[in-house]
Amino acid sequence: MSIERNKDVVRRFIDAVNEQDLDALDELAAPELAQRFKEGVIPWLNSTCPGHHMEITEMTAEEDRVVARLASSGGHAGEWRGIRPTGKQWTNTGVYFLRLTGGKVVELVSLFDELNHALFLGATLVPPA
Repeated sequence: MSIERNKDVVRRFIDAVNEQDLDALDELAAPELAQRFKEGVIPWLNSTCPGHHMEITEMTAEEDRVVARLASSGGHAGEWRGIRPTGKQWTNTGVYFLRLTGGKVVELVSLFDELNHALFLGATLVPPA
């Protein structure tokens, strides 16, 4: 697969998550990853982060690897990392590291700015005694 084709698959994968297009996830991701998103990630986002949306702000690729810098937003309607629902609308930044094989996402690792997210939702830091 070409680098541009891999980047296109990642764009379509992000769109499928945003649109909760489960059929597209089957087309764009390996079966195990598609199931993880369909049975875990998307239902969790719906209950915890209503209106969740990701936008790709930057993307780079080399061979079978794609890195997508993301801006995400949503609401806070479910407990997250021990923080009770606040009803706040939030924005956050993160990165997806993806590996593709045969035109499908086969591996995905995500990193998001959880510290600032927790602080925005009202968490406080307590230094060790």
